[in-house]
Amino acid sequence: MRLHHPLPLALAVLAVAPAAADAATANPQRFVTRPDLRPPGIRITTSTPQATPGLTFAAPKRDAKGSQAGNVIFDLSGEPVYFRPSQGTSMEFRVQRYQDRPVLTWWEGKGFRGYGEGTGYVVDQQYHQVATVKAGNGVKADFHEFKLTDRGTALLLFYKAQKRDLRSFGGQKNGRVMENGFQEVDLATGKVLVDWRAQRHVSPRDAYHPVPQRSEIPWDFFHINSVNLDTDGNFLVSSRSTHTIFKIDRRSGKILWRLGGKRSTFKLGRGVRFLWQHDVHRRADGTISIFDNRARDATQRVSGRGIILRVDEAARTASLVREYRRPGFNRSPNQGNFQTTETGNLLAGWGGENPYMTEFAPDGRIVWEARFARRPTESYRAYRQTWHAQPTTAPKVAARRAGATTAVRASWNGATTVARWRVLAGPTDAQLVPVGERTRTGFETLVTVPGAHARVAVEALDAGGNVLSRSKVAAADRRSYVVQ
Repeated sequence: MRLHHPLPLALAVLAVAPAAADAATANPQRFVTRPDLRPPGIRITTSTPQATPGLTFAAPKRDAKGSQAGNVIFDLSGEPVYFRPSQGTSMEFRVQRYQDRPVLTWWEGKGFRGYGEGTGYVVDQQYHQVATVKAGNGVKADFHEFKLTDRGTALLLFYKAQKRDLRSFGGQKNGRVMENGFQEVDLATGKVLVDWRAQRHVSPRDAYHPVPQRSEIPWDFFHINSVNLDTDGNFLVSSRSTHTIFKIDRRSGKILWRLGGKRSTFKLGRGVRFLWQHDVHRRADGTISIFDNRARDATQRVSGRGIILRVDEAARTASLVREYRRPGFNRSPNQGNFQTTETGNLLAGWGGENPYMTEFAPDGRIVWEARFARRPTESYRAYRQTWHAQPTTAPKVAARRAGATTAVRASWNGATTVARWRVLAGPTDAQLVPVGERTRTGFETLVTVPGAHARVAVEALDAGGNVLSRSKVAAADRRSYVVQ
């Protein structure tokens, strides 16, 4: 493949340092070695040593100025490590464990207004697909949650419109209601072990979401958007439309308690009340974390927040431990998550209409923050996690000759342990010898070596100098980069 580069070689070489520093802010990002990849630009707005080590995982799902939607992993400097364009809508991209090994998981399928229908995907540390997960019993998996458990199961959500007379709720006789709930599915067999449906347990009168006055629009009175296992094996469920967290009994499906909403089991302390929330988790210390959207749409001028609650099930009280906000006005009318990282910091993915991802220290200080370079790019959730991977595909190389030097570009999408690139060059494929090395500078590294070489390859080296993989051999042309 030949790609014409607009800059003369001399200028391209002189611009190496600033180009590398600004690569992640361009939108979309473009790479000579991977012209098929155009991830959205990412800007780091705050960076401190207190940030949790690791990589950030997101699934930008809107195309802004030519960038692609898909799954992206980027480092603390904003440089991409991995990008996979999505064929449809992709959400919930993160690291989980499957068969006692780390894996990448995500949901992909068709997204509709407020819900989706698709499949959960699982890939290993070589990016090979090892499992797919679907919902059963006549429903399809929704995009809001795809959680693997240590029980060898997956937790999935589902939405399905059904006809219902809604006149008693202020709606139409020939109305429709959105049935939704969650399933626990056995990963080995695909058998549905738990199938919980909101209409069987919750009255639509508990909803704050208004009844549509058009019969063709389903009333999404519950809107489930997260499910997680509690420490006792029962389920914690977030219902956005009722402003309520439900604890559900695993065996009977009965509601054990409600937190928030119109019929809260608990007395809510000062600052506890949450609205239109997402992403509920029981933390290791027994507290509960919630992403509190507070606003339902862009007409409400209210900032979102992450909150930590202490819930006393004996005394039936809920108190605010701490809230986490970005300075100024920071609206998040939909989507979003609030992750407790491995170091105890908290990462907020601010969700819809909000390009930011913010990491807080436990005391509320912002220790790291990134944003997508352009609106309206957004990600449903964002995670900071540890991930080590080495693809079985070879690194990519592109070479170009000019005068007495050869410019070589190298990349390896998804490889996490590349420390340096070694350039091999010579007159023929059989006569390649090392001619230069350079520390990896980002997704794509430019190495300029002396000599006008006809044939070029690169080797990816780890921190110990060991060869991880070698590219194919590329011809070095005088007019354009040749990619191999």
